[in-house]
Formats: sequence, C-alpha cells, structure tokens
Amino acid sequence: MANIEKTVRSELFLKLRMMQHDFFDKGVPVLLLVEGCGCKGVGREIGDLINKLDPRGVEYSHFIPDSENEGRHRPMEYLTAMPAKGMLAIFDRGWYGQLFETLRKQPERQKKGTENILELERFITDNGTKLVKMYLNIKNPLDADCEQEYEDCGRISMGGHRSQGYDVNNENVASLLRETNTANAPWDIIEMRSRDQTLVDMIQTLVKRLETVHVPQPAGERTIRYDNPRRNADLTKNAGEDYKKDLKRLSSELAELQCKLARTERSMVLVFEGWDAAGKGGAIKRVSNALNPRGYRAVSISAPSKEELSHDHLWRFCSKAPKDGMITIFDRSWYGRMMVEPIEGFCTPEEYQRSHSEMDLFERMLRRAGSIVLKFWMEIDKDEQLRRFEERMNDRMKNWKINEEDWRNRSKWNEYEKYADRMIELTNTPKAPWIVVESQDKKYGRIKVLETIVAVLKKELGAKKD
Repeated sequence: MANIEKTVRSELFLKLRMMQHDFFDKGVPVLLLVEGCGCKGVGREIGDLINKLDPRGVEYSHFIPDSENEGRHRPMEYLTAMPAKGMLAIFDRGWYGQLFETLRKQPERQKKGTENILELERFITDNGTKLVKMYLNIKNPLDADCEQEYEDCGRISMGGHRSQGYDVNNENVASLLRETNTANAPWDIIEMRSRDQTLVDMIQTLVKRLETVHVPQPAGERTIRYDNPRRNADLTKNAGEDYKKDLKRLSSELAELQCKLARTERSMVLVFEGWDAAGKGGAIKRVSNALNPRGYRAVSISAPSKEELSHDHLWRFCSKAPKDGMITIFDRSWYGRMMVEPIEGFCTPEEYQRSHSEMDLFERMLRRAGSIVLKFWMEIDKDEQLRRFEERMNDRMKNWKINEEDWRNRSKWNEYEKYADRMIELTNTPKAPWIVVESQDKKYGRIKVLETIVAVLKKELGAKKD
C-alpha cells in the first residue's frame, strides 16, 4: 500500500472535526450506520474514527444481531438511540444486521424486511437526520500486508457475519444493499485493507456524504380513508343501574388478565385521546385501579421538554414503550402531531402531511415488538364540555383541572373537530383501530373502556402475536 502523506491525513482529520463542530452549531443530527462482515477489526476501525472526533459530540451504540424473537424490541432501541440535534451517533451494526440473521434462515422474508427498512430510513432522513451508511467488507483472503493487523485484534468474531458468508458477494447481502441504496441514504462499500488505509477511506467517505444536501421527498396524500366511528357515536347511552356491579366485575377480570399478560412475551399500549374534559382521566383511573402497580405505567403527555425537542417527535415515546408483560397507558400521545401541533403551528405543513404514515410505522413497530395497541377517542358534545368546564371552575377540588389554555382550545372547537376527523380517517387501520367512547355519561364511558380492554386481552392472549 502506498504511504499516505501525513499532511494530507492531517488536513482530512481537521476537515472532519471542523464539519463535526459546524453540524453541532447548526443543530443537525448525524447518524453513521456501520455494517459489515463479522470482524472485530470493524470495532477497531470505529474506535479509530471516534478518536479523530470531539468525543463530547459522539454517541456510540453497539447492536449485536439477535435471533428473530430476541430482536423484537430492536426498532424501539434504534429510535431511542437516535442522535440529538448537533450530535453524531455511530451505530456499530443496526437494522441490517438483524435482517441478515433472519434472511440466513428465511430468505423469502427479504421483501418485507426491505420495505420496513426503507420506511424507517425515510422517517430518519425526513425528520432532519443526516444518515450515512457504510458496509465494511473483508476480502477473503485478506491482503497479506494487513493480515497481521486484524489478527492482532481478533480478526473473526464468533458467530460473525463473515463466518456465515455475509460479504458483498453473498446474493442476499448484494440484493439487500442494491434495494436500499436510496438517494438520501446511499451505501458506501469500504474494502478493509490496512487499518490505517481503511480509516482514511472511512473518513473520506463520511466527509463526502456530509457535504451532500438532503432533498426531502414530498409526502403524498393517502388515498385510503378508513371509516370514522365518530360519525356514528350515540351520546345518549348511559351506564344504567348496574354500573357498580359491572365496574367490580370488569375490574376483577382485568386484574386476572394482567397476571396472564405478565407471563407472556406480549405487552399492551393504551392510548387516550379526545376532547378536554371528556373523561380521559376518569377512565384511566378506573383502569389503573384494577391493575397491579408493578405491571403498568401511566404517562401524561404535555409540551415536550428541551431535551425532547432536540430529537424527532417520536423519540420521547420510544423509551416509554412497554417491556414484555407490561402495560403503558398514554394520556395524550404521538397523535399531538396530527391535532394540536398543526393547529398551533408547532409543526410544518410538510411534517403534518407525512404524519399519518409515521403514526402507522410507529404502531407497526409496537406490534412487532409484541404490543397490543388500543386507541380510545373520548367523545362528548360541545354543550357537555361547557357544563363540565363550569363545574370545574366552581369546585375547589376540581378547579386545578381548568386553565386559560382549555378555554382557548374550546374556542377552536370546529378546527379541532376537522383535524380530529382527518386523523381518525387516516389512522383507523385494521390492526390499530380507533375505539370511540361515548362519554356524555362518564360512567358509560368508563365501562366501555374496561369492556374493550378485557375483550381484546381475552382474544389476544388466546392467539398468536400478529
């Protein structure tokens, strides 16, 4: 290998550090995804790259490919590890490594896996992250002059991709790289030669990719519109005289089903949206009263924090996704992107336009991780909301629940109704439908919520995961 001039290398390393600081100042997140053959030298090369950067702006994650079952939660782990604005995240393997493991046994699943990857990468780049993808390929046999270098660092790892034929000459790998070589997330193949030359090749590639300009793809309008159950809501329904009896029975059943859920690899996500004062809190309280506190978590979603604003809009929900056997209850949710954010100007028209497809992607990730997803829309009419607002204002025990923002939102009832209808029609998918809960009578609403959860758990826990 020809000697690399020290001055050229120094200028290259300096340019990389200057670009890193420039991206930090501009608040642009960068994700470098490194895939490749199963070689410990890959980790060594990544370590050498990190040493040329300002470590205060680097976040490193190592994702070891698991079996298909063990990797169910990986999509949430990837999204949780996404870089904040101005940070450079390096993924030592990622979603491709997991798919390679699947294709080794089930090559027929490549088409679906490729579709999932393209959706994920579009979400990443559309939300402002610079995505750079490198595939470090090891020649077989290695060049004689670098054999010793990689032997010194433990050239082949046990169970690595190379031992299973995962180099760029493998048809599964070559096909997957071709199909995921997109304009805004292209692949760069780096041939691993000497340690020094490979590092230079990686840095030259990274600099070149960081200099390219991302061109967002316009989000098309979804042609499929689902049924809107709000239009058929019967607000005259009431709980009747058996409310307490039904509440006790359903609470007991839910407690038993929670124990059954805890012994499985399933989990549950309960989403509560709806009008202010429509009974979300009361319904959540009746659900949580029936549950063992060790097995659930209730999350109230409000305005995002400074840290949350430094990430994409789904980041703050990923870390709250339930583990196996657990239940997470969301009081408000990611659907703020489709209602309050566009109305109040907290997202751009382009971000709103693609929001329904991002909601669908996120909920499919939840389901693939084993979650049962239930989405409740709590429905009341405008007159009932006014009555409840006034009741809160006049009750010392409840007036903490009402503020100026509630009244301001009420003044925009018609606008919120338009966005709510569009949200439901675009996201009322067969696998994650909206359940409209008529809450004009609070007791009826609480019973319907409990009945729905109990019925779905009975069905799902007796069947295989979708």
